Amino acid sequence: MGAGNPIIRSLDDNYDPTTYFLDFSDCYSDKEEAVKEMCEANEIDFSQLSEDEINEHFNRIIEWDVESFQDDYFFNLDKKEMIADWRKPNRDERYLSECSGSFRGSAVILAMNDDTYLLTTDEAMSYHYPFGIIPRFKLEDIADELYDLHIDKYDWYSARNLDYSARMDNLAEREYDKRLDKWRKKYEPFMKTFHKHWGKIMSVRNGAWMSMSISKVGDEYQFL
Repeated sequence: MGAGNPIIRSLDDNYDPTTYFLDFSDCYSDKEEAVKEMCEANEIDFSQLSEDEINEHFNRIIEWDVESFQDDYFFNLDKKEMIADWRKPNRDERYLSECSGSFRGSAVILAMNDDTYLLTTDEAMSYHYPFGIIPRFKLEDIADELYDLHIDKYDWYSARNLDYSARMDNLAEREYDKRLDKWRKKYEPFMKTFHKHWGKIMSVRNGAWMSMSISKVGDEYQFL
């Protein structure tokens, strides 16, 4: 892939998510057969199509697949596979500025719940569609929670020349690690299910220039 591979970022630097890619053209083993089926369904004479027109129709087919993926997949999973209830972001929630960068494109929320975002970017293409999953909690927010929770101990720390803020930061880091570990254990099965459905067209970001197929992975492969 070219330089500037899209990348999925987290809400802060404490979690570095893996960026996966989907190539929706790989859903079809034979481009012409896919176009022929579409032509038959729409009463179009395939024999009259030029090569450019065949490519145009095929691109339209995989664009429909992308739209279906975005609009339907996460919200129509079998309950046994869902792990969590997903909802579509409303218009004001769709773009996540905290995960955007000028050279990475804008982060776009595909689905969300109370503790997780499923993301792509506005650079997504049907042949190279970025996807990632990140937690919604941040170390900074946890530190603020703990600071307020234990504020009654501030004078005790101050009287002993102890740094209350540093102590809360230390506790926050430990709490963040606990939440992140719990989050990974919760959503690893979801990613395994995702791979079961989409693995044959999945690759993983391997630097700014490359991506590597993960159509087949071992049982020990960790997605998060």
